Amino acid sequence: MHRTSENTEHYISIINWHFRSRSVSKINSDETNFIKLTNFFPDFS
Repeated sequence: MHRTSENTEHYISIINWHFRSRSVSKINSDETNFIKLTNFFPDFS
């Protein structure tokens, strides 16, 4: 269906961007989104 490694690198770069740019008030929502992504892409763990 899709190439997992390319998607993984794509989402890792998005997550890294969020980690660099987020503020304290965003931490909880970012962590929730990260958990959702790790559930969707098991090879994150």
